[in-house]
Amino acid sequence: MNAKAVGEHYNYGDDLYLSYIDKRFRFYSHGLFQSADESIEDASERKLETMFRGLGLKKGMRLLDIGGGWGGVTQYCSARGVHVTTLTLTQGSKDFIDRLIEERDLSGEVYVEDFFTHKPVEPYDHAVMFGVIEHMPNYHRFASKAWDVLKPGGRLYLDGSAAVEKFAVSSFTRAYIWRGTHTYMTVQDVMAEMLYHGFEIVEVVCETRDYELTMLEWAKRLDAAKADIIAGWGEETYRIFRLFLWGGTHAFKTNSLQAYHMIAERTSRPGPRPSMSRRITQFIGNLR
Repeated sequence: MNAKAVGEHYNYGDDLYLSYIDKRFRFYSHGLFQSADESIEDASERKLETMFRGLGLKKGMRLLDIGGGWGGVTQYCSARGVHVTTLTLTQGSKDFIDRLIEERDLSGEVYVEDFFTHKPVEPYDHAVMFGVIEHMPNYHRFASKAWDVLKPGGRLYLDGSAAVEKFAVSSFTRAYIWRGTHTYMTVQDVMAEMLYHGFEIVEVVCETRDYELTMLEWAKRLDAAKADIIAGWGEETYRIFRLFLWGGTHAFKTNSLQAYHMIAERTSRPGPRPSMSRRITQFIGNLR
């Protein structure tokens, strides 16, 4: 992952993001809505319920949370008897989750560590990553590492913003929001690599409308906090994030962007893992 780019996006400090994301679990990724007038807090909790059920989590299991943000996964899952190990790229995220664990007497630990260099003492029962796949453009490498950190039968739940073309990122987003290797998820490519690396695809669910509603609520909350944001971070920052959130709302509404969640289960078979030359041969064959 691009630690520098992720760090640059979050270098405004927690309070800017906490001014517009949900107050209950503090997710910087989309919730799951039953209706358009539902609160984003309830939508975020439904997201966690969906993940918990989809992974088949039970008391005593060990869960890897890749990209912990502000600790929503630890808060929800640890309260239900699951031990959560969190990986984050920023010290601020670690400090926030460490305080959460201490204040609420939760079961878990946090490491400032890249997923690709993480070496667990033993494989995890399951893993989750909310809105992180966009920072991992090398799906081949990602699928291989996911295989390594999970037990046979272990499941991975991931979600994220998506596009039909992987590198179709606007110049505004590249310049002001996500620099570096940020890409939208291309579901077809993620699925192919998971299958190549010995995973079974359990489900794929389109959640584009949910991301639209999430960004709409974020945009409204940002506007409501306009005076405080300008006072704390300046008018330029307010305008940048306003364009990001309202523009994102429009992109999901018009299907320029999509969103999905995927559940994949690690089998006991490592998969064919084709070489580059074999992939090129297959690609050429598909053009005939």
